[in-house]
Amino acid sequence: MLPLIDTLDAYRPIYRDVNIWLPALQAICRRHDLDSGTLRQAPPGSNVVFWVDPGCLIKLFAPMWVADATREAAALNALGELPGIAVPRIVAEGQLEGWPYLIITRLPGRPMDEVWSELSARQHLDLAACLGRLIADLHRAPAAGLGLLLQDWPAFIRGQAAGCLARQRAIGTPANWLPQLEVFLADLPPLAEPGFQPVLLHADLNPEHLFCDQGPAGWQITGVIDFGDAMLGHPYYDFVAPGFLLGAEPDLRRAMLLAYGFTPEALNPGLSRQMMAYTLLHRFASLPEMLARFGANQPATMAELESALWGF
Repeated sequence: MLPLIDTLDAYRPIYRDVNIWLPALQAICRRHDLDSGTLRQAPPGSNVVFWVDPGCLIKLFAPMWVADATREAAALNALGELPGIAVPRIVAEGQLEGWPYLIITRLPGRPMDEVWSELSARQHLDLAACLGRLIADLHRAPAAGLGLLLQDWPAFIRGQAAGCLARQRAIGTPANWLPQLEVFLADLPPLAEPGFQPVLLHADLNPEHLFCDQGPAGWQITGVIDFGDAMLGHPYYDFVAPGFLLGAEPDLRRAMLLAYGFTPEALNPGLSRQMMAYTLLHRFASLPEMLARFGANQPATMAELESALWGF
């Protein structure tokens, strides 16, 4: 029922072809007594995702992303019973022809990237603070039983730093930025205090993965999805993806970090430097995308980019 795929190049052309996936999704529905007549393709992401009534979705992982399915299931199981963090609940999980899948509940609300432009400056501040509190709750989650998500953090950071220049060159970073990036990487600030305790990281808290809704107290984040990149590591790493959403808005960054638990004194140039370093060393870092955020008023130097993204 499922195609033989082991590379992203083979996956991309067929990813949104409903007819390719329906036989497998219908088989999963029969296996778990779900109504296959209600299957509807969800908006684009990375995985094959279909909504199915009542209030669930089926997330099918290509064989090359088996580890993502394992990480997501581990994180959702760890977070499912914790107050303050709304995440999908696992209804069932399994494998079909080597493709792992999860059947999970749908969260209320709309993705933040859909609603952000509709909201006022005051509502943006409220959501930024709500995001800070959510990240704090996530980082307080017990790490017991999540050993499979543990990274050798210093080794991970060294690897990211060693490959950073080549990655940015490969994705089309303007040539005049490469020498500046090389200088920055040669003088990285300390990125983890000795003996720090790793926390559970979502590792991709971009606005597509944050759901929002309006209630009696105003707009709130109603939950977070997509834990396929989850790992245990340094908490600053989790501020990078929402930092892109809050880029060029110091008030929003401050609201997020203060609500997380930083003191006003901690929001200083040293923290800006660390956050910029994590931004460049993140798995999904893209200098061209960072620069494109600023349109015709792009920063001209690394110092200007650091100030624009992480100045307080």
